[in-house]
Amino acid sequence: MEMQSAMVFQDAKKADDAADTGGTVTAKSGQTAANADATCADNVVTSKFIQNIRGKCVAIQGNDVDTDRIAPARFLKAITFEGFGKIAFYDERFAADGSAKGHPFDSQLHAGAGILLANRNFGCGSSREHAPQALMRWGIRAIVAESFASIFADNCTAIGLPTVTVAHNRMEEMMALCEQNPEAEAVVSLERMQVEYCSRKFPFGQDASQRSAFLCGRWDSLSELMEGRKQVEKVAKAVEECKPWRNNKKAGPSVPDKPKIENGPETLLDYRRSVK
Repeated sequence: MEMQSAMVFQDAKKADDAADTGGTVTAKSGQTAANADATCADNVVTSKFIQNIRGKCVAIQGNDVDTDRIAPARFLKAITFEGFGKIAFYDERFAADGSAKGHPFDSQLHAGAGILLANRNFGCGSSREHAPQALMRWGIRAIVAESFASIFADNCTAIGLPTVTVAHNRMEEMMALCEQNPEAEAVVSLERMQVEYCSRKFPFGQDASQRSAFLCGRWDSLSELMEGRKQVEKVAKAVEECKPWRNNKKAGPSVPDKPKIENGPETLLDYRRSVK
């Protein structure tokens, strides 16, 4: 299993005084086990420009929360991500008989939460993209942690889910506020690089390229590819016309035809020698 190292993003820049200019994603669709199936399809990020994320917070305490805890391996047989909201932290939320264990994701205090608070090395373990998908389809719209596994953070970016980092003491304070004021909304401002929560401001760090992708609306690589379809077709046509490895239009050693069975070399090694 491929393991990921923790990645601590750049130090938080000092927050500026720029005013809100829009681009707010309202996080409001977190679900409990009872209704996750019915609404998970509504939880896919559709905003192209992601600048500010507003929503209630839910905290998952503990370092090294790995992707197998977020999205258990036995659920990865599905060929689509539809319905994945219900599997987020499944084994930590439900016992073998299906009864609830009392996980924060199922607490009515955090129903509808869209901003996840976590500690160090969140998303470590295997590089499965199912983990960010499960969180997003449950309703999470941004993750604030002390640090992230790098591939997990990249997978989050690819689906429009910002990951930002704060210092340990700030995370402790934010988690305390979440427990004391579960109904309070926070704003994760990628523009000002700070979390505004309960009249407090917490500067955060974020990978520069990921931040730029969200602010400029370039985080969806598939959409980027589709938008450049004409350029892709142009390159594909040029490659098709060239094919030096098939018709020898380019200078270089010729490649012999596939040897005949009755007279040709009997092994791949013999064939490679004949090419030389």
